[in-house]
Amino acid sequence: MLQDAALGLPAEKIHQFEGVGVLYPTDADKLTAMIDGYLARVQPTQGSPIALVVPHASYYLSGQVAAYGFRQLANYEYDVAVIIANDHFRPLAMPIAVWTTGAWQTPLGIVAVDTDLAQALVNADPRIMANEAAFANEHPIEAEVPFLQRVCPNCKIVPVIMGTNYPAEVNALADALIRLLPGRRAIIIASSDLSHFPTYRDAQDIDSTTLSAIAGFSPKVLRTTIIQQMARRKTLTTCACGEGAILTAMQAARGLGANTGTVLYYANSGDLPEARKDSVTGFGAVMFWKSH
Repeated sequence: MLQDAALGLPAEKIHQFEGVGVLYPTDADKLTAMIDGYLARVQPTQGSPIALVVPHASYYLSGQVAAYGFRQLANYEYDVAVIIANDHFRPLAMPIAVWTTGAWQTPLGIVAVDTDLAQALVNADPRIMANEAAFANEHPIEAEVPFLQRVCPNCKIVPVIMGTNYPAEVNALADALIRLLPGRRAIIIASSDLSHFPTYRDAQDIDSTTLSAIAGFSPKVLRTTIIQQMARRKTLTTCACGEGAILTAMQAARGLGANTGTVLYYANSGDLPEARKDSVTGFGAVMFWKSH
């Protein structure tokens, strides 16, 4: 098990999760039961995933949506997951930060970082840097790791935080992944929620449009769709807080052979019992895969 491979590391080389107790339960048995319950409600679809888009809010809010993405991995063998997110808080990634050494720990155990692949990413482009400090206050990658532990227990990880959505940096990271991942059994995971704080009905409309653009597999169309929606709705904070991560996953997946984007599931926080409807957050799961 990779948990055993990471044992014996000095404490400073093991990333301790900040979101435990907020994102998901601190108790391993409760967390396992929660994740497995979400996964049990999902049937995998056709196709071997090359990349996924999944949300990163608390499991109570977005766990079932995330399960629709992660369940697609259960019937395939992966050795490494490259988990990409956009930063939310300082210190910022400036522009792309990679966690290159050690391991990450969740209530379910320790997951080793794929040091060779992480360092290869850093070496691939000067805009991609080893910078563990950029992860200090971030939760979008922390939210994905326990799900990965349940569906892919032997996977290593490469955590990546982006501080930009600019095409040059998106292209740099996507191109590096296209060069480095062939020959590896790898999955790319883009961590992103969707619309932030519109009304329930507006969120359904906004998120449907955004998800259609993501599944359409055109970075240009997705960028234009987001710009147009932001201009029309003044109270909208974002259409996708992980826009750069999604664009990177989309471009890298296409370069690695994917030709199809499939929306697996959608919900927003207003779907929960007794939830407020005047200010919600949207969540979607999308799979990029190769159809024959």
